[in-house]
This record gives sequence, structure tokens and C-alpha cells, in this order.
Amino acid sequence: MVTMSIDESKADLGTDKDINHPRFGDGIAIPTLEPVPPHLVEGHQMVFVNELKLSDFKQVLLRAGIHAEFSGGILYCNAGLIAVRRNEAGRINLEGCICDDYYRVRELLYEQYAIV
Repeated sequence: MVTMSIDESKADLGTDKDINHPRFGDGIAIPTLEPVPPHLVEGHQMVFVNELKLSDFKQVLLRAGIHAEFSGGILYCNAGLIAVRRNEAGRINLEGCICDDYYRVRELLYEQYAIV
């Protein structure tokens, strides 16, 4: 987040007819953007942009050396250790034991999205 500040001691812009006059450096205030201190920056909810197809994600997993197979609309990874499924609202759920493979699958899943 950035704020705009003007040095008011130099902010003598004159009348409306003087605004277009090119007087750079003649006491005219030049607006500058200053960064907001980090403690004043408000966070926001992450938004994941993309419509992921589980069949495409299966190919990503296979290229990364993770065994993946479909069963009943659920994508099982590494012999059922991790399950990737789409819920009723269309969101992707990742379930499984917390292990290195879980974090690898999660990282590959995040790479499929633009996160803003």
C-alpha cells in the first residue's frame, strides 16, 4: 500500500490557468508516493485464480514422480496416503497424513493457481 504526500511548504500551485505551465523546479510541489509502514498495511484474504481439473492435476503429479490414481471421483496419491477431491461448492480439498508427500502435493497444487 502506498500513500501520496505533498510537501505543503512548497505547494504553491497558483491559479487554474497556471496549472499547465511547465515550471518544473520553480517551487511547485511534486507529488511523491511514499510506502506505508508495514505495521499499517492491512492483510487480505487470498484468492486462488484458475479452474483446476483433477485429471490435469494427476498428470502434474505423475510428472513430479508422485503415484496418483482416480477412484470414485477422488484423486488418491501415493497409495491412498493423500486424497484430493472437489467438494459440493467446487473447491478442492486436500486430505491426508502430514508428511513430506503431503507438503509436496500441496505445493504442486498451489503452483496450479495464480494466488492474489
